[in-house]
Amino acid sequence: MYPPDETTTQPILPPPCQDCPLSKPRPPRIPLHLPNARPMVAKRKFTSDAIEQVVQRVTAVMADRDLAALFRNCYPNTLDTTVAWFHDDHANDYKRPRSFIVTGDIPAMWIRDSTEQLLPYLSFAPLDYNLQNLILGAIKVQATYLAYNPYANAFRMPPDGPKPIHRQTHGDRVVPPYDPSLVWEAKYELDSLAAFFKLSTEYVRITKDSIRLIEDQEWLQAVHRVLDLIEEQMRGTWEEPRRPKEKEPHYALVNTTSLKGVPLGEGYRFLRTTDIPTETLGQDGLGGVVKRCGLVKSAFRPSDDATTMPFLIPANAMISVALQDLAMLFEQVSYKDPLAVLPILAERCRSLGLTIREAIFRHGVVQHPKYGQVFAYEVDGFGGQMLMDDANIPSLLSLPLLGFISKRDPLYLNTRKYVLSDDNPWFFRGSQIEGVGGPHVGRDMVWPMSAMVRARTATTADEVLDALEMLKRTTAGTGLMHESVNKNNATEFTRSWFSWANGLFGETILEVLEEWPEVIETIQPAD
Repeated sequence: MYPPDETTTQPILPPPCQDCPLSKPRPPRIPLHLPNARPMVAKRKFTSDAIEQVVQRVTAVMADRDLAALFRNCYPNTLDTTVAWFHDDHANDYKRPRSFIVTGDIPAMWIRDSTEQLLPYLSFAPLDYNLQNLILGAIKVQATYLAYNPYANAFRMPPDGPKPIHRQTHGDRVVPPYDPSLVWEAKYELDSLAAFFKLSTEYVRITKDSIRLIEDQEWLQAVHRVLDLIEEQMRGTWEEPRRPKEKEPHYALVNTTSLKGVPLGEGYRFLRTTDIPTETLGQDGLGGVVKRCGLVKSAFRPSDDATTMPFLIPANAMISVALQDLAMLFEQVSYKDPLAVLPILAERCRSLGLTIREAIFRHGVVQHPKYGQVFAYEVDGFGGQMLMDDANIPSLLSLPLLGFISKRDPLYLNTRKYVLSDDNPWFFRGSQIEGVGGPHVGRDMVWPMSAMVRARTATTADEVLDALEMLKRTTAGTGLMHESVNKNNATEFTRSWFSWANGLFGETILEVLEEWPEVIETIQPAD
């Protein structure tokens, strides 16, 4: 029944951790006097009473006022600044809400980013029907995009939105061709598809609102198209069709009011004229050469950089979990399906998910001379492996957050030691912060996101505290998180407005308060 009835209560927090005290003195607290960086109330794009109450409750009990200021600024940042369009479909009994969520300083909607931007609010969606519709609206717009072109990673305002986003295209040569009036960029990233499934399944799990999803034919069409793509991308490189004759123009100029989907079946190619190697693919747009082995290719990483070996292990881990969660969803709602389509979909998802998971452990685990068995970052199915990690989620460091493996599993612990060491070519250690970066921003640049993942995968209170202290030092006085910061100089950073990192910081604080309550000093709130 919608909206939720009055008996809906707030989530019950787990009991405090009793066996994880700090083992070293807390560092002296030097006030940073971080500012209030939220927009004025009248200029906020979307306001949720439930989220505002969370902000007030949490900040009121935090003794560290700089940490409180960061939470106040960061946690609601997606709602404050990136909801470019929201239509609640009130006139149609809220059946088809629509939401367009930009990344921040880039006015386009990434499938992965929009999922990660909204997930921190999902636990509170049953308390705020408007927030719930905002999240459902984003899922439905994601479905519109992926039903049209599941190979694209970022999109412009949908045709039913208020206004188009104009942008000069890169002149990319892409198979399958697409309409540039809808697609912002067509870099095929496996984790984007996993993100769509993840937001959908988590939405139903928490809100219990399955009807408005499974009865949406466009959403089901998107699911089918994504599954077709996954099976297509399990092929080895030399199984791919030879390059088709290029159409003039190479974009499929379709009628975007009907959004006829781009053709699948001819594989994926991407070529861009650039002097940055990670912005295009080799082998005439096919990318790195791989052999079929049960894994799924990903042409690009979550950083939007090209993969070296297209079997990207973190993305495969994420899609394997997402597929099994989707199978469970279809099984749970199959009684509402008189045509018995959902049980077939459930079996297809489960079989794919298990095949990928088994292939990860068969081909993605390597013996390191120093750390023992660890997960590789990328493999090629021929026996080649790339050992590294990138800060962007999904990453090897984030595998427990994806639900793929326990953070106390020995294989993960070995991998984590490697990732957070100088043996990882993209781990940097400086006077301001230490953590993981990546090729996207280069030498000496650490992504604060990696410190947040470090805090959430830590097994000691001391490491959690160290991560939070580093994060406080890296805002350059802005009171907000950035994409990356120089390891020695926080004033050298990229992207002053990066909503995903802000939301992840807020989510990290909430999780630390639950799992490591002794790490964040609390006070009795004023009456």
